[in-house]
Amino acid sequence: MKTSAALLMFVGMTLGAANAPAQTPAKKSGPAAKAADRSFAPVHWDPALPPTAYARNDPKQVFAWVKRKIDAVGKIDEFSSSADREAHAAAVAAAMSAVAPIAFLTKCEAEYDAERQAFMVKQKTAAFRDSLLKQPNAEALTMRKLVLRSDVIESSKSATQNAYGARSMVTYTESSELALGVPAGAMNEPAAAVVRGNYTATVMPYAYEFIHYTTAVPMPAAEARVKKSPFGCIAVASLEAPYLFSYEERESTTRIAPSLDRINGTGLLSKLDRVQVYDKASGKIYATHERDGL
Repeated sequence: MKTSAALLMFVGMTLGAANAPAQTPAKKSGPAAKAADRSFAPVHWDPALPPTAYARNDPKQVFAWVKRKIDAVGKIDEFSSSADREAHAAAVAAAMSAVAPIAFLTKCEAEYDAERQAFMVKQKTAAFRDSLLKQPNAEALTMRKLVLRSDVIESSKSATQNAYGARSMVTYTESSELALGVPAGAMNEPAAAVVRGNYTATVMPYAYEFIHYTTAVPMPAAEARVKKSPFGCIAVASLEAPYLFSYEERESTTRIAPSLDRINGTGLLSKLDRVQVYDKASGKIYATHERDGL
């Protein structure tokens, strides 16, 4: 009996090990990893570089690099006078003035327009929904949000009951977001690429229209039918003071599937120098739109 029990225990342990989920190797950490992060420098836009060169520009690393450059100037606190703050702002501006435009690979969507015989490739933007965001002032600037990266931090469900006794499941999602904040206007964004959406995005307590940066890529229907490689998009940003800023957005729905979404975001105020559309397989640049003043 002891032998049988031992055998059963061994088989159970073996099956448990076989069915256990594969362990993902832990990411390297410690001084070496931190030194590697601190040695990071973004790839600046260069018309001679292929789009793949900008894959290095992970938004998280770029934003951290910008923060390090600003922090290196020094910090202000509640004890800093107006003169101290002005001197600090001038020092930060001087340090950041040498930063050349940075190119990011961005998400885009393509839809074929049979009448125009062209793919309409869109880089979508949204309104900043944080009504408390005043530095920079999203409302005054009619600032677009071009999301570079979004990560879900937490997602959960919980049961709730309303005043009438009806029960339902509420989905809660918390995300972190990194985005470019782009003021509207031909000197700040490629006006030729601005195409307005079909509804007005309401932002409490103000509202303004959302837009897409849209590029038409002419292509005969016969060629479009057999096109296999997807389109990629590039956004080239020139950084503007105050550079980094934080925002928080909440959205809730009560119909059918109640949900509460919270976004903790970090923005990078920028002029959008140019948007480009390229072929992901060949790297061929199909089109470039530029803002005025370059």
